[in-house]
Amino acid sequence: MFYRSSILKRIAIINRFFPVHNSIPKQGFYRSLRVLSSPDGQYSAAHTTKQSSYLESIHEKTASLFSNSHQMVSSVQGTFLKFLVQMSKATRVLEIGTFTGYSALCMAEGLKGRGSEAKVVTLEKNIEHFKVAKENIESSGLGHLIELKLGDAIDT
Repeated sequence: MFYRSSILKRIAIINRFFPVHNSIPKQGFYRSLRVLSSPDGQYSAAHTTKQSSYLESIHEKTASLFSNSHQMVSSVQGTFLKFLVQMSKATRVLEIGTFTGYSALCMAEGLKGRGSEAKVVTLEKNIEHFKVAKENIESSGLGHLIELKLGDAIDT
């Protein structure tokens, strides 16, 4: 257990779990791929609880369709986000920057069974990303747990 927690701490430090767009390295490598290419990242990916097939398909679809897929969290980080929501017993989550809805869906899975007050509020200002996220969220079966808003975070 200690070894796993030290790996998660290293992953959190390397990736800062809640990436800021302006902090993305410009050297041409993708942050989520960097984690999974390290020995610790490979171990984490091999020993992390597998995600639902729907989440896996969204992750793969986003990675293949979007040139800026580096904005998306890795599957290990998505599982960790779900874990954080579950362990914190959160009932409300705010996400700024929805992209394709993958991380919002991960966190919504962590909210399952928390009652009618449980909700992920996620904000997206890019209309194209908003449309893809809306489609992904509506077809997921978790749409009742996610409120998707279009516009600048300061305005919404």
